[in-house]
Amino acid sequence: MGRASNSFTSYVGHALEVNFDKVDVPEASLWIAVLCRAVLDACKGPPHLDMSRRANKSHKSQYNFNRDQARHFFLNGGAHFRNVCEMAGRNPLYVQNKIRKI
Repeated sequence: MGRASNSFTSYVGHALEVNFDKVDVPEASLWIAVLCRAVLDACKGPPHLDMSRRANKSHKSQYNFNRDQARHFFLNGGAHFRNVCEMAGRNPLYVQNKIRKI
């Protein structure tokens, strides 16, 4: 007996034909988003807050803290930075060099 022309493999191809370099893994997308958020925290400008209001002082302090922590994360590297880059599928040295240029 032959194979039917509408078999499952005719729709999706054989497993050996899958190019795993182009497959988007959801976990990798998550870790790329973590790196993007850290870049935004490290490089964005200060918030435009009316500092005459008492409630905004804590926001500015939180912004400064987040900015300093993100810069430390990128510039000093460390095990956490290498792990995040590895899980995102990125080269840690390349990421550090790009952030230093920014």
